[in-house]
Amino acid sequence: MATLRTRAPAKINLGLEVLGKRADGYHDIVTLTQPISLYDDVSCAPAGRLTVATDPSLVGEDENLVGVAARALAAKFGRRPQAGFAVVKRIPLAAGLGGGSSDAAATLRLLAQLWSVDPSHVEHVAATVGSDVPLFLHGGAVLVSGRGEKVEPVSLGRTFWVALACPPFDVPEKTRALYAALSPADRSDGCATTDLAARLVRDAALSMQGMRFPNAFDRAASAVYPDFGALRARLEDAAGAPLSLSGAGPSLYALFDAEDEAHAAAARMAALGVPTYAASAVTALPTIEEGLHPPTPSP
Repeated sequence: MATLRTRAPAKINLGLEVLGKRADGYHDIVTLTQPISLYDDVSCAPAGRLTVATDPSLVGEDENLVGVAARALAAKFGRRPQAGFAVVKRIPLAAGLGGGSSDAAATLRLLAQLWSVDPSHVEHVAATVGSDVPLFLHGGAVLVSGRGEKVEPVSLGRTFWVALACPPFDVPEKTRALYAALSPADRSDGCATTDLAARLVRDAALSMQGMRFPNAFDRAASAVYPDFGALRARLEDAAGAPLSLSGAGPSLYALFDAEDEAHAAAARMAALGVPTYAASAVTALPTIEEGLHPPTPSP
């Protein structure tokens, strides 16, 4: 039985605004997201039952978004979720980079091909799996609104590099805690992000190096993550460039026009003992490839 494989990219938020809380308990947001070349690997093959193996080992199959996505797509088409998945994790967990959501989107894409499902049905299922999942079904930058289900591709028309720092803070129910820490002053109308997206599309010659991108969680992050403000200042000094928060954090990034500058900034931040990465902007969905061997199932 052939195995299908693809890569699941991380994302950064080039602006993130929270408009307010909805009646359904979610929050309305506006954000411009950009996938980057920091990837998990996701593979699947036909199997007698649903299995999910991760390297390193993470949550169980019931909690893993790969399993959640597989069951959701199977339910949509009235079939059993019979597939074996293997996920190699490289994207830091709970870091504001969307790794779990990206894995779920990759799962839906793989199963759509494995089961010969019309891909046009996948995006609706993605929105039921998680708020960030739909954005990973599009290659390149997207403007996201609603609770995450409204996704509009945006052609930025440029290549840039990212120096990324991922402080390993362990905050229980991180996203819930960050939203709870928001004050009315942290909320906005989304115009800063939509105006920025329009400006970047209109002026392809505009460099994003040195930009600091607005994020509704900037103040809350300093309140929730221990000593985050001081660490952010030290990392910014090391990077030699403004650092912006990705998602609800704690990951921070700076943008550069040149690859060597991004690598150098990442190396300087790494010297402070923080995991760092250098990556480039991704402009297309990773391809799905066919292999020869099925993934190793969970024990």
